[in-house]
Amino acid sequence: MLWMSCDPLLYAALNVKGHHPNCHQNFLKAEAGWAPSEVPDRVNFFQNTTVTAQGALETGTALSRAGDAVTLRAACGAG
Repeated sequence: MLWMSCDPLLYAALNVKGHHPNCHQNFLKAEAGWAPSEVPDRVNFFQNTTVTAQGALETGTALSRAGDAVTLRAACGAG
C-alpha cells in the first residue's frame, strides 16, 4: 500500500498510450455488491517494493511466480 492505485489518469501522466488494465477500473467492474463513493486502496501482496535509505520507493521484479496465491480468512472473535 505504498503506492497509489493505478488508474487512467496515472497512465495518461506517464504518457502511456491506449487502454492499460488498472486497479481502479478493475475494482469498479467487480460485481461485489458494494459500491463505495471512492475506490479504496488496494493491497498488492505480490508487488516487490522497498524503501531506500534515502526514503525513496523502489519497485523491483516480483518475487512471485505464475500460480502463486494468497488465501485470506476473516475471523470474528469475542471481546
